[in-house]
Amino acid sequence: MNCLKRIIEIANADTYIDLGDVVEGDSVSQYKTKVKGKIPLDYKIAEIDAEVKDIKARWDDIDEALDKSSITTKYLTVGNHDERFDRFVKKYEVLKDQYGFIPLFKVKERGYKPIPYGEMLKIGRLHFYHGHHAGGIFHARTHLLRFGINVIYGHHHSIQHYELGHIDGVKSATSLGCLKDLSGDANEWLKNLSHGWGHAVASVDWYDDGNYVTNIHRIIGGKTVFYGEYIDGNI
Repeated sequence: MNCLKRIIEIANADTYIDLGDVVEGDSVSQYKTKVKGKIPLDYKIAEIDAEVKDIKARWDDIDEALDKSSITTKYLTVGNHDERFDRFVKKYEVLKDQYGFIPLFKVKERGYKPIPYGEMLKIGRLHFYHGHHAGGIFHARTHLLRFGINVIYGHHHSIQHYELGHIDGVKSATSLGCLKDLSGDANEWLKNLSHGWGHAVASVDWYDDGNYVTNIHRIIGGKTVFYGEYIDGNI
C-alpha cells in the first residue's frame, strides 16, 4: 500500500479506478457460518464493527493520498468480497441502510462512483470490472474469448495479459493481480498451497479517439519503479 500511495503522489493522473474487494468481508462470510454454525446477531455485529474499523483506517490512508493528488474522479467496481455485506443485509433487511457495503463504508461520501457488482465501467475503448465473470488457469484468455472487448480486471490475484486479433482490431485482457497480503499467515485457508499471485497497479493514458496505452507496474517484495522513480514501500 505504501507503493500505491507514492504512485498516486507522482502519477499526475486525473482518474483513479479501484477494481474492488476493498474489504475481506470475513465477518459476514457465509463460509464462516458453515464452519461455526449460526452465530448470534449481536455477536456478529460486534465482529463486523471490529473488521469495519480496521478497513476504514486503511481506506482513509489511501483516500488521504488521493485527496492530495491531482485526481478528480474516483471509481470503484464492487467486488465479490465487498458484496458479502449486501448478501448479509438481505438476511437482515432492517440493517440494509446501515450495513450494506455502500452505506457502511460511505463509498459515495468518499467521492467514489460505485460500479455495481458484475457491471462494467467503460472509458474510451477500455472496460474495467472486478473480474469474476470468467476464470480458469488462463483467465485473461478466457475473458477475451468470452467478452471480445478490451478489459482490465482483478479478482484472480494473479497477473496475466492476453491479446487476440479480432476483425475490428487487436483486443487485450489484463489481470492486475492484487494488493493483498500474500503471506501464508494471512491466507491460512490455502493450507500452505503455493500460488502464483502478485502485486501490481496499472497506469493508462487515453488518446482522444478512445485508444489507450496501458503500463503494468509490478510490486515485488514491497518495491517497484514508477516512471523512473525507485519506490521502497518497506521504509
